[in-house]
Amino acid sequence: MNGENFPDLLSLLINVAKVAPPLIELFQLGALIVSLWYTLMGFLTLYSVNRGSASRFMAGKSQSTFTLAFSYLTVGALMSMFYRLDLVGVFNLTLSGGHVATPINSVDLQYDAGGNTTERLRIATTAILSILQFIGVAAMMRGVMMIHHNNAGLQNASIGKSLIFIISGAVAFDFNYFLNVVNNQLGYDFIGLFSPFR
Repeated sequence: MNGENFPDLLSLLINVAKVAPPLIELFQLGALIVSLWYTLMGFLTLYSVNRGSASRFMAGKSQSTFTLAFSYLTVGALMSMFYRLDLVGVFNLTLSGGHVATPINSVDLQYDAGGNTTERLRIATTAILSILQFIGVAAMMRGVMMIHHNNAGLQNASIGKSLIFIISGAVAFDFNYFLNVVNNQLGYDFIGLFSPFR
């Protein structure tokens, strides 16, 4: 095969990173739909708690309880905050003490094949940060969903695991800030040895 028909590694990385912002937008739309569903299920569960005969219409093995109903409503409210990434901003503000990351978009990933090495490394770093933002949003949504899974009695779900997903997702979404914190704690830009173009 002729190697000239394939793009270079940086172009592949940028093409993958350009998919991340639309996927985040798709997750936002999915979060809105999930929030409506969970809110509806929360109100139905509350209704079935107050009227025992209505519980036969509720699916699942678990009995309708106030705890389960409020977990539905809590997750529905939190997922609705993902629609505009408000919840991501709240987590970032909490962990960083006032610094909020903005989502990387396609304009930040514009790449000129004839650019110099410095520009290419900066774009590659931005592409990696864009992919990490997608992973961060997915992890935070998984952590929020685990809150309900814990109250519903599902296996492999706990509040501790939920917090781990939420905190690690917030760190991944604003990984550049996290790297700066590590550099300030070490007193030396150790990570800058690998990528000085953050």
